[in-house]
Amino acid sequence: MSRINARSPLARGLNGRGVDVGFLDANYAGLRHPVFSHLRANDRLGGLRNMTTGRQGGTHGAGVVSVAAGYEPGSLVGPAYGANIWGATTEFTQYERNVEEDNFVAGLEWLTRRGVDVVNASIGYTRFDDGQRSYGPDDLDGDTALTTRAVDQAARRGVTVVVSAGNSGCDAPDNCWFYVNTPADADSAIAVGAVAPDSSVASFSARGPTADGRRKPDVVVQGEKVPAAWKNDQYARVSGTSFASPQVTGIVAQMLQVNPALGPIDVRRLLRQTASQAHAPDTTRGWGIVDAEAAVRYAEWQARRTASPALHVSAPYTALDAPSLIVPVSAPPHTTRLRVTLHTALGHRVRRVERAGHPGPNRLPVDVNGLPPGLYRYVVTTDRGHHATGRVTLSK
Repeated sequence: MSRINARSPLARGLNGRGVDVGFLDANYAGLRHPVFSHLRANDRLGGLRNMTTGRQGGTHGAGVVSVAAGYEPGSLVGPAYGANIWGATTEFTQYERNVEEDNFVAGLEWLTRRGVDVVNASIGYTRFDDGQRSYGPDDLDGDTALTTRAVDQAARRGVTVVVSAGNSGCDAPDNCWFYVNTPADADSAIAVGAVAPDSSVASFSARGPTADGRRKPDVVVQGEKVPAAWKNDQYARVSGTSFASPQVTGIVAQMLQVNPALGPIDVRRLLRQTASQAHAPDTTRGWGIVDAEAAVRYAEWQARRTASPALHVSAPYTALDAPSLIVPVSAPPHTTRLRVTLHTALGHRVRRVERAGHPGPNRLPVDVNGLPPGLYRYVVTTDRGHHATGRVTLSK
């Protein structure tokens, strides 16, 4: 998280709240690991669905989700631990057959119908079992593979898709594969490669260009020795672009939290423009190592430039790590101060918070320590006379 400058957004309360994040992967083990307990406690596990036939084991899917959205302080905190989570099992680990591409399409359609904002796909395809149809380098053109075309269709519907670049890089001079997998070759995908803890390119990280000459991957993050939830309620240090892409997916959720109007290509552009080698992209690191804070700040800046003329208040929520009620506010242009008051059902004011504000997204924390559970009314006002009210229930 420090390597990609991703701790600052979390410190500012940005954790993907209100964003729906979907996953296409192998077995999720029901997301029963303790790192996911906050999802059920706060009713943010949207649903899990198996698109395959037969039973399978493993913890790959659960590990991937944990990197993006896990929450167990002291062990693992994902950048999107406040998001709503959906998962479709499309990969069957017992074989590599073309039917898995059909499963992928079905899973992506299901997630799209559920209204997800961003999808992580830590799977990819080039070589299949004997007797199946495999892809060669000339097929990796952004338009041929079934899953690649499905990703582009999802993007046309406003879904941002983040894909692991693949683990068939260059482990040895006589075993190099200089192409990302499908669907990372999709024109609209954010393909994520991997670097080692010392920021050197991971030997297994797939490279570009695509068959039609486009640079891939788009960005890179650490993909070696990544902490992830694993079997028997334990944690493991894992490696692979599979565990690089969910880091970026979590950051995308933060970007969409502060600026829901961003489209898939907008998101990718901001990630590229704020990465470490934005002015000199190549086919190994793409636009470079992600800078999460810069990407989120840029998304916020764009949201402020296009702020709505009306005051909007989203549903308040309680913070996981403090006795605070967070009131998300989208303020109109020229706003410089914001005030929120909290009243009991009988109309008695019990809290008042006033602070500097700005056009676009704001998050107003209200200390609710000591307040009894129950129904409260909140009132948000701006220094320019805008006014909004609502109700919120505080629990223990």
